[in-house]
Amino acid sequence: MLYSFDQIYVLARGGICIYSGLPGLIENHLDDCCLIEADSGTTPPSQQYPIETLIRYSSSDISSPAVQQLTELANKAILAEELKSDFVQIASDGLLPNRPRFSFVSAVILARRYFAYVIGHLWPLLLIFVVVNLIYGHQLTIFFPAHIAKAKGCVNLDDDLGSTCSRSAEQILSEFELIENYKYNYFMLSAFLFLLLLQSSLIFGKEFVFFLNEHRNGWYSSGSYYLMKSIFESLPVPFLIMAYMAIVDIYSAVLPGIYWPMVAVLTLGALSTQGLAHVFSLLADGSITRLTVLTIFAFIFFSHISNFFIPLSGLHYVYQFAGNFSIARFVFEAALLLQYGFKRCDEKQLQLILYSLSIETNHFYHCILMLIFNFLLYRLIAIYLLIRKANPLQNRKARIQRIEKYQHLITQ
Repeated sequence: MLYSFDQIYVLARGGICIYSGLPGLIENHLDDCCLIEADSGTTPPSQQYPIETLIRYSSSDISSPAVQQLTELANKAILAEELKSDFVQIASDGLLPNRPRFSFVSAVILARRYFAYVIGHLWPLLLIFVVVNLIYGHQLTIFFPAHIAKAKGCVNLDDDLGSTCSRSAEQILSEFELIENYKYNYFMLSAFLFLLLLQSSLIFGKEFVFFLNEHRNGWYSSGSYYLMKSIFESLPVPFLIMAYMAIVDIYSAVLPGIYWPMVAVLTLGALSTQGLAHVFSLLADGSITRLTVLTIFAFIFFSHISNFFIPLSGLHYVYQFAGNFSIARFVFEAALLLQYGFKRCDEKQLQLILYSLSIETNHFYHCILMLIFNFLLYRLIAIYLLIRKANPLQNRKARIQRIEKYQHLITQ
């Protein structure tokens, strides 16, 4: 029965290991101990079962010379076995941390586990977020009438500019609708992105604590986790935006075919916003107060350089450069181009909003490219911060020196 075990681990009194290894090597272990034969009593060692001899010494403590020698031999055997193992890396400047490498298999396993986590725990929070967005979109359609989408904002340079003081009621109503639609775009796009930023950062910060503990135990790499997290978080976004745009879309009746381009633009902006949310969550380092301050500050700052309140072309070059990293700016400009650009006005007419913001029709494709750029940029920053926080750079040599110094102080 003894030989049915793969490994045997025997402790003496006081929790001291006197043997660790295969059952068949117990006799060799006892033969190496020169004090066993001298302490064997009247029964010769050859007539004793090795395991019985070992059990007899396990009732003694460290004060026994034979136990001391057995412990020394056991420790040497354990150390020699570990050094032969492929799982142990020897470093002259200290212990290597447990850092697993990137694996698609780990990402698949994490995806299955995360799906169970969503189904079992996270779905109420996600449902609340979806319902809040849909209710918010419905409220917008109540506060802003659908006819504001009819205003073209086109001005004939030959006729309209000469009749500034004699505007008709139709022209005044058109200008009012133009202003209202401008406000509607801001609330429709910026508020949605802000809610998404807040939701993604809070959930990511909550889950980061569990990731950090499991990563330290060597379960999976930072890359495997972030790949799974990005895919799972991105999958429901297009469906949410399709439902949201189906509610807030007041333009399809005037501009058929605008629905899907608006969905695509807002989806790119939402995916980029999720990357930005991950960055803020990692910078907050688990502090809800810090995360809230970062989120609100980012929303206000990026709103000011989103070309909505103030034309970006009139600001300092520093703000113009910072505007390239504003997701709300390119979503807002792309939406305006879909509504007022692409030859909605005649050749002799000028579109007031696009002209005041210094936006041309070909700028739409630049907005798409910049949204893709910001998506990649914020994701790369997030994975970099995640790797740095999960795998801190440690000077192992200095750590070993501190340990030796501490042990020296203890011995004194």
